[in-house]
Amino acid sequence: MMMLFFTVAMVHIVALMSPGPDFFFVSQTAVSRSRK
Repeated sequence: MMMLFFTVAMVHIVALMSPGPDFFFVSQTAVSRSRK
């Protein structure tokens, strides 16, 4: 549960720093990593 929170937090921070296509790529990477 805590790991999921940190993952969402990191994605949110990256999205704030670099909005645009990068956000989609980062979100897809986070989802694919959480499935492993």
